[in-house]
Amino acid sequence: MSKGKNITPNQQAMIKVLLDQNLSQVQIAKKLKLSRCAIQNAIKHINKFGMIENALHT
Repeated sequence: MSKGKNITPNQQAMIKVLLDQNLSQVQIAKKLKLSRCAIQNAIKHINKFGMIENALHT
């Protein structure tokens, strides 16, 4: 169970867009006002399961 706030589907989509623009995890974290660790975990989740909307329906 996570200790912090969950990443919203909108935030996850924004992370994906910013990654596609070659921003670093630190830059994304600052832009979205999230921790670098939260960004890193969201990226792992995206790579493993796809976007949140898709993972909820499996």
